[in-house]
Amino acid sequence: MKLKHFLQDEGLVRLGKGLGKNLSLRGIRRLANFVAGILNVHPKNQMRRVIKDNLSVVLDEEAETETIDTLSKEVIRNLMWSHADYFYLYEHPEENKSAVEFSSNALEMIEDVKEQRQPTVICGAHYGNFDLLGLSLARMGVPMMVLSVPNPQGAYNAQNEMRNQSGMNVRPIDMKAIRDAKRFLLEGNAVVTGLDRPVEDPKNAKYKPLFFGKPAAMPVFYTRFALEDGVKLRVANCVRKSDGRYLVDCSVPVEMRRYDDLKQEYEQNAQATLREAEKAIREEPEQWLMLHPVWEN
Repeated sequence: MKLKHFLQDEGLVRLGKGLGKNLSLRGIRRLANFVAGILNVHPKNQMRRVIKDNLSVVLDEEAETETIDTLSKEVIRNLMWSHADYFYLYEHPEENKSAVEFSSNALEMIEDVKEQRQPTVICGAHYGNFDLLGLSLARMGVPMMVLSVPNPQGAYNAQNEMRNQSGMNVRPIDMKAIRDAKRFLLEGNAVVTGLDRPVEDPKNAKYKPLFFGKPAAMPVFYTRFALEDGVKLRVANCVRKSDGRYLVDCSVPVEMRRYDDLKQEYEQNAQATLREAEKAIREEPEQWLMLHPVWEN
């Protein structure tokens, strides 16, 4: 089975939950390292090529091939670790408090939504541990609706079931979900969505905001939410630290601006949001776990 298909198989989620329940954190991490070692034996598989292409843009295409190859191996290792940690902490919620800490910005964001009923759009890059970000916010009692990929199949369906069971209220993106999300948001809640996964049909995408200085077919719909009166937008992540614990962090609110031209409005506001994600990714590109080609070759 190809790596991409392996990661999208629903059986992997069932296996992950079983391992998370029955192995220790140390044990599941050792298994993750072992699996990553096997996957990294084949440097020319399609997913490694995609990761290298993405990294070459992040590193301004100036890094040596050896550096990019080494980083791509770290991406695979971090991917396996992130899955392992997520499944373990999902099954052991009592350990979440000791494994995850929150920055002052993140605590402010949580208080905004929980206590002040501040409508907040939370955008996350696939940086660090995106699933653990949502899980940790849910366990902090943040009332949220998560907009996920449209038409989920296989592992995506199984992952969404896990997310819903933890209180994340996941909705695959379609027009009804967007309308419901806007209503939910304006009632004083949070809407959470990814911001760095390319849209389904990149070649025909109407909007291509700059990401790391190059046009990319990224979603832009969330900017309409953030232009509503009284809504804040923040970019959040859950990055793994050197000691193996995680830090949930977020940006200050990103300013959204009105433009006479709607296309410019979408792209400029999306670019302002993506710039916050760029700051984190540049610090530790090996923790950017984007497995889809972001830019056209």
